Amino acid sequence: MRMYGTHYVPRTHQAMPADNTSTFVYQQVRVWVDTGVLIHPEMAWEIAAWYSTPGRGPGQAFTHLEATGRMLFDELMHAIDLEKAKLALDPDIKDEERQQSFLCLGALRTFIMTVRREQAARQGK
Repeated sequence: MRMYGTHYVPRTHQAMPADNTSTFVYQQVRVWVDTGVLIHPEMAWEIAAWYSTPGRGPGQAFTHLEATGRMLFDELMHAIDLEKAKLALDPDIKDEERQQSFLCLGALRTFIMTVRREQAARQGK
């Protein structure tokens, strides 16, 4: 069964940043790494925008989240796994960039899984 998260915001997350530039994304991801506090929903959508692709394919789940705020949970998990695999195998990516991308995708995955868990609990599933 395909499960959607529709503009659902987790109960707890970081405050709205001043902007959605990569600097603010990285700051929120660093706070998530250090404290476990989820990134702000705008940051989740921004990370998704970095990996979105037009047309079909795994990147479409990122595009859907970035453009609508709706989550195709299973598709997003698959797309994140594929992106991490591509990053791990790409010899042209610098180690620092690879690590930062892994952290951002990890923060996005945690955000999505929290939304899924909280939404399921609200629906009694």
